[in-house]
Amino acid sequence: MIASGCPSNQVLQMLDAADLDLLRPHLATVEMVRKSVLSEAGAALKYVYFPHGGSVSITVGLSEGKMIEVAVLGRDSVVGGGAALSDGIAPIDAVVYAGVHALAGACGARATCPNCQYIPTRT
Repeated sequence: MIASGCPSNQVLQMLDAADLDLLRPHLATVEMVRKSVLSEAGAALKYVYFPHGGSVSITVGLSEGKMIEVAVLGRDSVVGGGAALSDGIAPIDAVVYAGVHALAGACGARATCPNCQYIPTRT
């Protein structure tokens, strides 16, 4: 968990203590329930997720209407990070395959956090 000590998510583990402390107030522990939709392609992304474990299926829609799985993300990943740093629109579908807990932060937190201004954005 993140309240004290080292977080379970490996992306967060790679941050130095000062950077992790900047993020802590913007993250909350949430339950990722199997088959929960974390993002839908073309929709505004609400949260970025740092899974503690489990797995999230990343799928892309094909022109003929079929879906293909392109990745499976777990505690070594962040779900929605790319979209949060660009225009905030999810390019993929993300669905919880094996549920567990995650840390989630609202995508708008970067805009309201004065210490987060160093994060690059696309113009």
